Amino acid sequence: MTHPLSFNPHERLVFSFTDHGVTEARLNVRNFGASCCAFKVKTTTPDRYLVKPNHGLIHPNRADEISIVVAEIKKTGILARAKLDSRIHCTDKFLVQSAIIDPLLASQLEGQTSSERADAITRLLNKRGKNELGAKKMLVHFTYPELDCDYEHTNLEAEKESVKKLSLETATLAPIPGNPEAMFSEIVALRKKYDDLVEFAVRLTAERDSLSTELQNAKDTVQDATVKPELLRRESMGRAPTLHRLQLLATASLAFFLGHLIAQFSGQT
Repeated sequence: MTHPLSFNPHERLVFSFTDHGVTEARLNVRNFGASCCAFKVKTTTPDRYLVKPNHGLIHPNRADEISIVVAEIKKTGILARAKLDSRIHCTDKFLVQSAIIDPLLASQLEGQTSSERADAITRLLNKRGKNELGAKKMLVHFTYPELDCDYEHTNLEAEKESVKKLSLETATLAPIPGNPEAMFSEIVALRKKYDDLVEFAVRLTAERDSLSTELQNAKDTVQDATVKPELLRRESMGRAPTLHRLQLLATASLAFFLGHLIAQFSGQT
């Protein structure tokens, strides 16, 4: 269903924050249809805004203006954060729901008090299906004209001073390009850079050789510490069998000698 309400602004509500005055945005709603429309305004952050009227009726070919004011206590906090360069990236949203109503219902609603009308419109919108409702979403944007002006002025002055200082330094120190003095200065600077590079290369080469020597010594030390214990272990293992054989031979010889003596002694007896 096509709804006959049009909105100005169409997409976004802009709130300009200053130290003085009220921070307000106005939304103009016009009914281009042939029937009366009931509407209600909703927001994602109701504690931040005062909306008036937040509900109502718009007759055919008539318009209504909705005032949306940032609550003073919320405005103070937002400005304080902005002055500390911590500006809020606002994600607030508004939704204007609307429904076409017949003349009899419109007459009944007009005869009610503001509170009764608000409750009746809320019940009406809740009963209607989504395809019977108009739903206009509005984004919110915060601006800080005074702070932006101060910031731009400060940056402009700083840029002017920087350009002025650079110009003076260039005029005082830099030789004019193309004359002999400039060419000689450039040659001297290049020569100094070349000498510095050569010195640096020599120093790197010496450090590389020193590190290579230290690395080789460390490898030799580790190798000696690993090989020597292994050699000693192998030598001890090699000597052990030889010593064992000698002991066996000596024992056998002694046994033979004792046996021989015992045999002689027995024969004499």
